[in-house]
Amino acid sequence: ELEQAAAELETYMHLYEHFGGAVKAVESAGDPVSPDIEVQFDQWKLKIEIYTPVDFMGFQLFKRYVPMVLKYLDVSCGYDLKIKTHPRPETSGYDPAMPYHPYAFPEENETHKWLSEFSERARQWLSNESPTKTLCMPTPNSKIDIIVEIVKLDNDHSNRQIVFTSATQSTDTKLFFEVGTAQDTSTSQWGRKIKNKLKGKQCGEPTEQTLRMLLINFAMADTGWPHFISDKKFENRFREVIHILDGGKQFYDITLPAQLRGKCCFGIPVLINAHWKEKAESFISEAGFDRPCVPMPIFGLKTCL
Repeated sequence: ELEQAAAELETYMHLYEHFGGAVKAVESAGDPVSPDIEVQFDQWKLKIEIYTPVDFMGFQLFKRYVPMVLKYLDVSCGYDLKIKTHPRPETSGYDPAMPYHPYAFPEENETHKWLSEFSERARQWLSNESPTKTLCMPTPNSKIDIIVEIVKLDNDHSNRQIVFTSATQSTDTKLFFEVGTAQDTSTSQWGRKIKNKLKGKQCGEPTEQTLRMLLINFAMADTGWPHFISDKKFENRFREVIHILDGGKQFYDITLPAQLRGKCCFGIPVLINAHWKEKAESFISEAGFDRPCVPMPIFGLKTCL
């Protein structure tokens, strides 16, 4: 929710710099169908809905909460623990020499359930007078083992050190838009999330005087290459996916991928309703929504400038 609110504020400030008082933040007043921002542009209005999907929720919960679970266990001792993950060699069709895949982790509810089970196993383990050197159990995706090793125990229960070193991560959000076909992408977690958002029609039904835009914010994507939304390969796949998900129903008139963090940058828009082609191009140019995301040429890091 905080990331979503920040993205809305970033977009509002970006538009205010270009259009001043013509930009308005919309209060829903209890209406379930309401955009985030409205802009009066020439003789017509633009309604903008901003969507910030959370990427790899199950995996992010796993990475973030495993150390927290161990740090706050209800046991009487302190400890220094080292955590690592390792592919399970007996997993059928899984090459242990390959890094693990976060997209194989289950959804949020299943990961929460696993964390509860892991917490109880760890509590019982460290409650023993002479615990074994390591605790090993499968992770939620059943393809990876989590291994917790005792470096040392301490009589002071408040003295707790947790070091988590995960296996090399072989996935990246951009793979959803590069691997397989557009149909594969449309049924992936990203495809399902975008489809549900499109069907929500937060900008209402189509009208002659109102352009409805969906900004899809990739700021929460689990990626080391945030500029990928401006790449040609992504552009082609994203266009195909949006048309598959929309299915000719015109839930919105145009969609636009974006990085709404810091200075906003954007990918290539996908026009859904051809009626708005010229006006949409004019607005995107004047609003600075055509500013591409580019790699940062420092230490090989990639980000939006």
